[in-house]
Amino acid sequence: MTNRIAAILAAFAAFVPACDVNAQSEAAANSKPSAAKIYAQGSVTAKVCAEAEFRASQSLGRVTIYAEGEHATAGYEVFFQQLPIRVWPPQYRLWHIEPTGTPANVVTPFVESTSFDAAEAVDMVIVYDAGGQNEIPVEQTAHDASDESDAHADDKAADGKVLFGEWWSPDYRFAVRGCDFVAVVKMINGVTHAPPTKRILVTDYVCTIDQVIKGQPELEDITIRNVGGELADEGMNSTHSYKLRPGQRYLVFARKLNGRHDLVHAIQVISEENILADKAGRVIVGIRDGKLLTRPNPQFDHLHYIASSPPTSLRPASNPTAGMLPGGYQRVQAGDLKNKAAMSLDTFTEYLRSTVAGECPKDIAPEPVQPDANLQLPERILWKYAGYVSSFQSYYHYIPDDDNWEWLMNCHNNWNRRVTPPDYLLKYKIDGSSNPIRNRLPVADNGRFDCGVLTDSQMEDAGYDSWTTRPAGGICYQWYTTTNGRIKEADVLINPAYSGTETYFRVIATHELGHALSLDHENRYVAVMDQGDYTPNYLSWWYSRSDDFFGIRAMLEWVNSNIGAGTWDIAEFTDMATWSQAHPNPGTNSDQVMTSISSDTVRAGDQVTFRNVHIENRGNIDATNMKISFYLSSNDNITSSDHEITWFRWDTFDGDYWHGNLDATIPSVSAGTYYVGWILTADQSEISESNNKAILRQGSVSSGGTIKTIRVRN
Repeated sequence: MTNRIAAILAAFAAFVPACDVNAQSEAAANSKPSAAKIYAQGSVTAKVCAEAEFRASQSLGRVTIYAEGEHATAGYEVFFQQLPIRVWPPQYRLWHIEPTGTPANVVTPFVESTSFDAAEAVDMVIVYDAGGQNEIPVEQTAHDASDESDAHADDKAADGKVLFGEWWSPDYRFAVRGCDFVAVVKMINGVTHAPPTKRILVTDYVCTIDQVIKGQPELEDITIRNVGGELADEGMNSTHSYKLRPGQRYLVFARKLNGRHDLVHAIQVISEENILADKAGRVIVGIRDGKLLTRPNPQFDHLHYIASSPPTSLRPASNPTAGMLPGGYQRVQAGDLKNKAAMSLDTFTEYLRSTVAGECPKDIAPEPVQPDANLQLPERILWKYAGYVSSFQSYYHYIPDDDNWEWLMNCHNNWNRRVTPPDYLLKYKIDGSSNPIRNRLPVADNGRFDCGVLTDSQMEDAGYDSWTTRPAGGICYQWYTTTNGRIKEADVLINPAYSGTETYFRVIATHELGHALSLDHENRYVAVMDQGDYTPNYLSWWYSRSDDFFGIRAMLEWVNSNIGAGTWDIAEFTDMATWSQAHPNPGTNSDQVMTSISSDTVRAGDQVTFRNVHIENRGNIDATNMKISFYLSSNDNITSSDHEITWFRWDTFDGDYWHGNLDATIPSVSAGTYYVGWILTADQSEISESNNKAILRQGSVSSGGTIKTIRVRN
């Protein structure tokens, strides 16, 4: 690297804090670098490089990006800069520094490269040059394991995604690399206590070791600590608590911290059959894209401390009853996993060992159940929420920042929509002058509901674990009565590293308040309670989805039926919604994906397919005459006055969601570049119409994506 490039990169690094490297603002997410972008540092001036040819490959857990091009003269210096925005995979801009003096007047080719570590397979990377955004497919290159270096040694934790509200990634290709100890163990005994200086409960599980997958192979027994536990008539848990049972076997994932092992994840090992079940008790049948595939309903006990009565499953809506010809539609449905064979412990441990070795393991496809397989176990209830609330939660807050307070109130309103005023699920404490109390520091186990943005030292002073111990965007601690599961205290805490950006703050706060109101994680449907890494890309003030509202409604109905009739006045409403994010296989564990179009260069009369279109009703009253219309627009404000592509209609939208592919024919329009969007309409009035419109986007779900255009040719 030359001194001139080093000077520019150093200047970039100094500039990054102002760009907020921990979070990508909505403006940054939607901006597109200009071809005239210039950056000067002293006498050195860098410009976005002229258009180049790009390629990318991945091998040995590392992605390398190559740029090739030419300049009209000699003397140019070309380099990559990683953009200071939080996305995965990282994005880059290609710069050049112009020659000084009088360069040789000869066309001069260049080849430049950059690389980054990636434990999981990367499909595409984005690089900007003077021509704009370039989407570069990543070629997966085979390699000989004997050539591997120690870049993926066991003691090297993977850098990468920071999950909103979580420090466990549901992608096993990535998550196992962030753990120090992975093993099959048998739990002998559990001791619950409050550690010194802490006001939370933890349980130390004493285990014997069957086999070590990652960590110290010479160990015969181990003590693993997990937050949560029960003493007498009071229990405490967080979203990461596991209630392990003596004599049972588990596949445990732990981090080593301050000389002890902390449990971050556990899978049940069913001794009789040597098969596996997840935290909810669902039999694991395979792995797709690093995610567990399970049978839809539990067949074994769950690992929660508290649980209430389960709701039924979400209702998929019927297909549309009419549409503009020659359009067609196809609902995308998850494969039938109910009758798939259980994945064995040996198969899964082999998968994990290959991940530890730095490889990208292949998916494990579900297999049909053999006729003689002894797996016809009775189905049990599926807990969608844990515990219950029978009156509103009124919070003391430590939210001194005015923006944070405004964003938090939107999160409150999100959940309060489930009940009819004067009922509220969430309220805030006020002082003698009727002003909200925003300067009261939370304290663990003090009998009240607390919420705040706390630093590491404030977390520890209040009796919680620090963010260093629990690296997450947010966390919710609950205290409950062991006799009936009533939540009597909930503390919602937000990491200040994420408090400066509205999108991140709101998705974290909405997610953690969902836990406070009893909701568990949900990766099988589009949900704000998704455990994965994603950024909402829609305009609604309220971030919860149909599945989230469904879970809260089920809990409230259970309280009315079992605790006290009329305890909650559950709201009745219609709220149709759509976004450019969807769940590719509703009903199975999976990351969310972007809605896409089959071709981004088209002519009038061409047929295209809109893939992974998601529509839902967040309310509980069916919509009638519900219509989705797609448009081409000259700007990113999609309206019904734009060029209509096609439409589909439901006489009655009779479910909680519809997800599928829709065909359309490009209309006759002038050649040019167009935005693509869609709008929902229905006969009913709705509580919100800000979520009735979406625009086609591209990029990763983790960043929320950037707006996409298509080109129409003559």
